[in-house]
Amino acid sequence: MVLICPVCARTGTAEQPEQPLVDHNGGLGCARGHHFDRAKQGYVNLIVGSNPHPGDTPAMVQARCRVHQAGVFEPVHTWLNAQSRGGIVDIGAGPGEYLGSATHADWRIALDSSTAALRVCAKQSGVQAYGGDLMRPLPIATAAADTVWSVFAPRPMREVVRILKPGGIALMIIPRANHLGELREKLPAMLKVPTGKATRVITQASAQGLHLVTQGKIERTQVVLPETATDLVGMGPTAFHMGVDDIEAGLGPHPIPVTIAMDVFTFEHGAR
Repeated sequence: MVLICPVCARTGTAEQPEQPLVDHNGGLGCARGHHFDRAKQGYVNLIVGSNPHPGDTPAMVQARCRVHQAGVFEPVHTWLNAQSRGGIVDIGAGPGEYLGSATHADWRIALDSSTAALRVCAKQSGVQAYGGDLMRPLPIATAAADTVWSVFAPRPMREVVRILKPGGIALMIIPRANHLGELREKLPAMLKVPTGKATRVITQASAQGLHLVTQGKIERTQVVLPETATDLVGMGPTAFHMGVDDIEAGLGPHPIPVTIAMDVFTFEHGAR
């Protein structure tokens, strides 16, 4: 059992709090009669009620896909694949570009709240895409996952611990202060990385029983085309308050060196 009914997870009893989801009438269903349709694009939305966190827009998702196609985040693919094992749950998977490359995994589940992202993610070979409210209990069974990812995404630490098997690992990636620094110099309105973020991640993980195994960084500077630089801004939260025309005007028409810089953490559930 990997997937559980999100309705029963809210209303279940202490004796039977989790109800497995199984294939039923073209979608997924549980023994208590709750049913979730499979969209024609292949994903299943497991968000109960309205979606309070709709996530990335279609334009942001397409920008992200183009950035991945340009190879900007290839070192992240390499690190995730080298560390991961068994079945993987990616929390905030977006269009699933990272999971799509994890072909060694036993199984791959993507969770995201963005319908636009799920439509693309469901096309990734071997990836199961599900809509999920990442701020609420996840529709994943207790102790189901060998590996959990959070890449520039929410980190619901209590839920990460719950869904990990004992000895399972959580791989988390957050931006460093100099991430996309060259673009921030040209666009002062871009959102900045809060100071002390790495320390907070470690503290929050430790408080829930995740033990830090390794901490490192990924950093690379490369020259990118102006359209890729625009997409690097347009795929992130800055796109919610800055239009493409303003981004292009601020960055200019020429290729630009861009640094990707991030802290990477491996946590283990139950490590000593």
